Amino acid sequence: MKKGYVLVRLNIKDIDLFKKYPELSERSLAEHEGKYLFRGGKMNILEGKWPFERNTLIEFKSFQKAKNWYLSSTYQKALKIRMSSSSSEVILIEGY
Repeated sequence: MKKGYVLVRLNIKDIDLFKKYPELSERSLAEHEGKYLFRGGKMNILEGKWPFERNTLIEFKSFQKAKNWYLSSTYQKALKIRMSSSSSEVILIEGY
């Protein structure tokens, strides 16, 4: 079974509100067996433009598990906070 990955790129607009997001998103990941491969951290743009200050990659056991996590009621609570406190792009990718 191929794994599922969620790539999140974002810029924080309201840091005080955003601080509520990690706890909720981590709880939802635990429920859906998601694993952070990276979250924030130092980056060095090698080519092109990258207009985001934070990047996160999450691994799931399957594409469907990743999709289920994103649509779950637990993550939807976190999503509302993320969307209100940041500008972001999110993509679901099937991988190895």
